[in-house]
Amino acid sequence: MFLWLIVCVIALPFPKAMTRYAMVTWAHQVPYLLKWIAGIEIEVRGLENIPEGKVIVACNHQSFLEIILLAKYLKFPLMMFKVSLGRIPAFGWSLYKLRFIPIVRGGRAKTIKFIVQASKSRILDNGQVMIFPEGTRVSPGQVLKLKQGVIAIYEALHLDCMPVAQNAGLFWARNSFYRYPGKVVIEFMPVIQKDLEREDFTEQLHSAMMTKKLALELEAFNAPNPPPAPETAKWLEQDKHKLFTVKNGEVTCE
Repeated sequence: MFLWLIVCVIALPFPKAMTRYAMVTWAHQVPYLLKWIAGIEIEVRGLENIPEGKVIVACNHQSFLEIILLAKYLKFPLMMFKVSLGRIPAFGWSLYKLRFIPIVRGGRAKTIKFIVQASKSRILDNGQVMIFPEGTRVSPGQVLKLKQGVIAIYEALHLDCMPVAQNAGLFWARNSFYRYPGKVVIEFMPVIQKDLEREDFTEQLHSAMMTKKLALELEAFNAPNPPPAPETAKWLEQDKHKLFTVKNGEVTCE
Protein backbone atom coordinates (compact mmCIF):
# COMPACT_ATOMS: atom_id res chain seq x y z
CA MET A 1 0.00 0.00 0.00
CA PHE A 2 2.93 2.34 0.72
CA LEU A 3 4.26 1.86 -2.81
CA TRP A 4 0.77 2.41 -4.21
CA LEU A 5 0.46 5.72 -2.35
CA ILE A 6 3.64 6.90 -4.06
CA VAL A 7 2.07 6.06 -7.42
CA CYS A 8 -1.06 8.02 -6.45
CA VAL A 9 1.03 11.08 -5.61
CA ILE A 10 2.71 10.85 -9.01
CA ALA A 11 -0.70 10.54 -10.71
CA LEU A 12 -2.33 13.51 -8.95
CA PRO A 13 -1.17 16.27 -11.36
CA PHE A 14 -2.48 14.30 -14.33
CA PRO A 15 -6.14 13.87 -15.45
CA LYS A 16 -8.55 12.02 -13.18
CA ALA A 17 -8.33 8.91 -15.37
CA MET A 18 -4.70 8.45 -14.32
CA THR A 19 -5.59 8.36 -10.61
CA ARG A 20 -8.45 5.97 -11.35
CA TYR A 21 -6.11 3.71 -13.30
CA ALA A 22 -3.61 3.68 -10.42
CA MET A 23 -6.27 2.70 -7.88
CA VAL A 24 -7.83 0.01 -10.08
CA THR A 25 -4.40 -1.46 -10.85
CA TRP A 26 -3.68 -1.67 -7.14
CA ALA A 27 -7.08 -3.32 -6.51
CA HIS A 28 -6.18 -5.99 -9.10
CA GLN A 29 -2.86 -6.70 -7.38
CA VAL A 30 -4.15 -7.09 -3.83
CA PRO A 31 -5.83 -10.53 -4.34
CA TYR A 32 -2.60 -11.97 -5.74
CA LEU A 33 -0.57 -10.58 -2.84
CA LEU A 34 -3.09 -11.90 -0.31
CA LYS A 35 -2.87 -15.39 -1.77
CA TRP A 36 0.94 -15.32 -1.91
CA ILE A 37 1.57 -13.75 1.50
CA ALA A 38 -1.43 -14.71 3.66
CA GLY A 39 -2.95 -17.74 1.94
CA ILE A 40 -6.23 -15.92 1.29
CA GLU A 41 -8.13 -16.84 -1.87
CA ILE A 42 -10.84 -14.66 -3.37
CA GLU A 43 -13.92 -16.21 -4.96
CA VAL A 44 -16.37 -13.99 -6.79
CA ARG A 45 -19.90 -15.16 -7.58
CA GLY A 46 -22.74 -13.63 -9.54
CA LEU A 47 -20.77 -11.42 -11.92
CA GLU A 48 -23.54 -12.05 -14.44
CA ASN A 49 -25.89 -10.12 -12.13
CA ILE A 50 -23.97 -6.85 -12.56
CA PRO A 51 -26.12 -4.79 -14.93
CA GLU A 52 -24.94 -2.50 -17.67
CA GLY A 53 -25.56 1.15 -16.99
CA LYS A 54 -26.47 2.97 -13.81
CA VAL A 55 -27.22 1.05 -10.62
CA ILE A 56 -27.00 1.42 -6.85
CA VAL A 57 -24.65 -1.15 -5.30
CA ALA A 58 -25.37 -2.00 -1.65
CA CYS A 59 -22.84 -4.19 0.19
CA ASN A 60 -22.43 -5.27 3.80
CA HIS A 61 -19.32 -3.73 5.35
CA GLN A 62 -16.81 -5.65 7.47
CA SER A 63 -13.30 -4.59 6.49
CA PHE A 64 -11.18 -2.62 4.04
CA LEU A 65 -10.91 -5.65 1.75
CA GLU A 66 -14.40 -5.46 0.25
CA ILE A 67 -13.73 -1.86 -0.81
CA ILE A 68 -10.72 -3.09 -2.78
CA LEU A 69 -12.68 -5.97 -4.31
CA LEU A 70 -15.58 -3.73 -5.34
CA ALA A 71 -13.14 -1.35 -7.02
CA LYS A 72 -11.79 -4.33 -8.95
CA TYR A 73 -15.00 -6.01 -10.09
CA LEU A 74 -17.26 -2.99 -10.64
CA LYS A 75 -16.76 -0.20 -13.15
CA PHE A 76 -15.12 1.94 -10.51
CA PRO A 77 -18.29 3.05 -8.70
CA LEU A 78 -18.86 6.36 -6.99
CA MET A 79 -18.08 5.66 -3.33
CA MET A 80 -18.54 7.49 -0.03
CA PHE A 81 -15.85 7.94 2.61
CA LYS A 82 -15.42 9.35 6.09
CA VAL A 83 -13.94 12.84 6.11
CA SER A 84 -11.14 11.56 8.37
CA LEU A 85 -9.92 9.32 5.52
CA GLY A 86 -9.66 12.38 3.32
CA ARG A 87 -6.96 13.74 5.62
CA ILE A 88 -4.58 10.86 4.86
CA PRO A 89 -1.82 12.15 2.57
CA ALA A 90 -1.96 10.79 -1.00
CA PHE A 91 -4.85 8.43 -0.22
CA GLY A 92 -7.25 11.19 0.82
CA TRP A 93 -6.13 13.45 -1.99
CA SER A 94 -6.96 10.70 -4.46
CA LEU A 95 -10.45 10.28 -2.98
CA TYR A 96 -11.20 13.94 -3.54
CA LYS A 97 -9.60 13.89 -6.99
CA LEU A 98 -12.00 11.11 -8.02
CA ARG A 99 -14.94 13.12 -6.65
CA PHE A 100 -15.92 10.47 -4.12
CA ILE A 101 -18.45 11.71 -1.56
CA PRO A 102 -17.09 12.79 1.88
CA ILE A 103 -19.37 11.95 4.79
CA VAL A 104 -19.48 13.84 8.09
CA ARG A 105 -20.89 11.84 11.00
CA GLY A 106 -23.73 13.52 12.88
CA GLY A 107 -26.44 15.84 11.60
CA ARG A 108 -28.23 12.95 9.90
CA ALA A 109 -30.79 14.93 7.87
CA LYS A 110 -28.18 17.34 6.54
CA THR A 111 -25.79 14.49 5.73
CA ILE A 112 -28.43 12.49 3.86
CA LYS A 113 -29.43 15.55 1.84
CA PHE A 114 -25.79 16.12 0.85
CA ILE A 115 -25.32 12.45 -0.11
CA VAL A 116 -28.41 12.51 -2.33
CA GLN A 117 -27.43 15.76 -4.05
CA ALA A 118 -23.83 14.62 -4.60
CA SER A 119 -24.95 11.23 -5.92
CA LYS A 120 -27.30 12.86 -8.42
CA SER A 121 -24.63 15.17 -9.80
CA ARG A 122 -21.65 12.79 -9.78
CA ILE A 123 -23.22 9.55 -10.98
CA LEU A 124 -23.24 11.03 -14.48
CA ASP A 125 -19.52 10.27 -14.69
CA ASN A 126 -19.55 6.89 -12.98
CA GLY A 127 -22.78 5.02 -13.61
CA GLN A 128 -22.69 3.20 -10.26
CA VAL A 129 -23.19 4.45 -6.71
CA MET A 130 -21.63 2.27 -4.01
CA ILE A 131 -23.03 2.41 -0.48
CA PHE A 132 -22.64 0.40 2.71
CA PRO A 133 -26.21 0.42 4.10
CA GLU A 134 -25.13 -0.46 7.65
CA GLY A 135 -23.29 2.86 7.84
CA THR A 136 -20.06 1.47 9.30
CA ARG A 137 -17.98 -1.68 9.50
CA VAL A 138 -19.89 -4.45 11.28
CA SER A 139 -18.31 -7.53 12.85
CA PRO A 140 -19.20 -10.98 11.46
CA GLY A 141 -22.26 -12.56 13.03
CA GLN A 142 -24.01 -9.26 13.63
CA VAL A 143 -27.22 -8.31 11.84
CA LEU A 144 -28.03 -4.60 12.04
CA LYS A 145 -30.80 -2.47 10.62
CA LEU A 146 -30.08 -0.44 7.49
CA LYS A 147 -29.41 3.27 7.74
CA GLN A 148 -31.65 5.80 6.02
CA GLY A 149 -28.98 6.83 3.50
CA VAL A 150 -29.48 3.90 1.15
CA ILE A 151 -33.25 4.40 1.20
CA ALA A 152 -32.91 8.11 0.42
CA ILE A 153 -30.55 7.42 -2.49
CA TYR A 154 -32.83 4.69 -3.87
CA GLU A 155 -35.86 6.99 -3.79
CA ALA A 156 -34.01 10.00 -5.21
CA LEU A 157 -32.10 8.34 -8.05
CA HIS A 158 -34.88 6.01 -9.25
CA LEU A 159 -32.37 3.24 -10.02
CA ASP A 160 -32.28 -0.52 -9.53
CA CYS A 161 -30.29 -1.65 -6.50
CA MET A 162 -27.94 -4.62 -6.55
CA PRO A 163 -27.34 -6.31 -3.15
CA VAL A 164 -23.83 -7.64 -2.49
CA ALA A 165 -22.73 -9.87 0.39
CA GLN A 166 -19.27 -10.97 1.52
CA ASN A 167 -17.45 -12.52 4.48
CA ALA A 168 -14.12 -10.67 4.31
CA GLY A 169 -14.26 -9.66 7.97
CA LEU A 170 -13.45 -13.21 9.05
CA PHE A 171 -10.09 -13.06 7.28
CA TRP A 172 -9.24 -9.34 7.26
CA ALA A 173 -10.64 -8.24 10.60
CA ARG A 174 -11.48 -4.71 11.61
CA ASN A 175 -8.70 -2.93 13.54
CA SER A 176 -6.39 -5.93 13.31
CA PHE A 177 -3.06 -6.61 11.61
CA TYR A 178 -3.83 -10.33 11.34
CA ARG A 179 -4.76 -11.89 7.99
CA TYR A 180 -6.18 -15.39 8.38
CA PRO A 181 -5.82 -17.92 5.53
CA GLY A 182 -8.94 -19.22 3.83
CA LYS A 183 -11.42 -18.27 1.13
CA VAL A 184 -13.12 -14.90 1.00
CA VAL A 185 -16.35 -14.98 -1.00
CA ILE A 186 -18.06 -11.92 -2.45
CA GLU A 187 -21.39 -12.47 -4.17
CA PHE A 188 -23.34 -10.10 -6.44
CA MET A 189 -27.08 -10.83 -6.28
CA PRO A 190 -29.93 -10.08 -8.70
CA VAL A 191 -31.05 -6.46 -8.66
CA ILE A 192 -34.00 -5.13 -6.74
CA GLN A 193 -36.23 -3.21 -9.11
CA LYS A 194 -36.44 0.57 -8.85
CA ASP A 195 -39.32 2.63 -7.46
CA LEU A 196 -40.65 0.10 -4.97
CA GLU A 197 -42.41 1.30 -1.86
CA ARG A 198 -39.97 2.19 0.91
CA GLU A 199 -40.97 -0.72 3.15
CA ASP A 200 -40.78 -3.26 0.33
CA PHE A 201 -37.37 -2.07 -0.80
CA THR A 202 -35.94 -2.00 2.72
CA GLU A 203 -37.18 -5.51 3.48
CA GLN A 204 -35.94 -6.99 0.18
CA LEU A 205 -32.49 -5.44 0.52
CA HIS A 206 -32.03 -6.27 4.19
CA SER A 207 -33.31 -9.83 3.81
CA ALA A 208 -31.24 -10.63 0.70
CA MET A 209 -28.00 -9.08 1.93
CA MET A 210 -28.10 -10.33 5.53
CA THR A 211 -29.28 -13.85 4.70
CA LYS A 212 -26.48 -14.24 2.17
CA LYS A 213 -23.94 -12.69 4.54
CA LEU A 214 -24.74 -15.26 7.23
CA ALA A 215 -24.62 -18.06 4.64
CA LEU A 216 -21.13 -17.00 3.52
CA GLU A 217 -19.92 -16.78 7.10
CA LEU A 218 -21.28 -20.27 7.76
CA GLU A 219 -19.52 -21.49 4.62
CA ALA A 220 -16.23 -20.17 6.02
CA PHE A 221 -16.76 -21.89 9.37
CA ASN A 222 -17.51 -25.18 7.59
CA ALA A 223 -14.34 -25.01 5.50
CA PRO A 224 -11.46 -27.46 6.16
CA ASN A 225 -9.37 -24.61 7.61
CA PRO A 226 -11.91 -22.23 9.19
CA PRO A 227 -10.91 -18.79 10.47
CA PRO A 228 -11.25 -18.04 14.20
CA ALA A 229 -14.69 -16.76 15.11
CA PRO A 230 -14.87 -13.33 16.75
CA GLU A 231 -17.06 -13.01 19.81
CA THR A 232 -19.90 -11.62 17.71
CA ALA A 233 -19.93 -14.76 15.55
CA LYS A 234 -19.50 -17.47 18.22
CA TRP A 235 -23.21 -18.25 18.06
CA LEU A 236 -22.95 -18.79 14.33
CA GLU A 237 -19.90 -21.03 14.60
CA GLN A 238 -21.64 -23.19 17.20
CA ASP A 239 -24.59 -23.76 14.85
CA LYS A 240 -22.53 -23.91 11.66
CA HIS A 241 -24.49 -26.83 10.21
CA LYS A 242 -27.79 -24.94 10.30
CA LEU A 243 -29.31 -22.50 7.84
CA PHE A 244 -30.34 -19.01 8.89
CA THR A 245 -32.73 -16.60 7.23
CA VAL A 246 -33.23 -12.91 7.91
CA LYS A 247 -36.81 -11.75 7.40
CA ASN A 248 -38.56 -8.69 8.75
CA GLY A 249 -35.41 -7.87 10.68
CA GLU A 250 -35.39 -11.17 12.56
CA VAL A 251 -32.92 -14.05 12.26
CA THR A 252 -34.62 -17.44 12.08
CA CYS A 253 -33.17 -20.93 11.86
CA GLU A 254 -34.33 -23.41 9.24
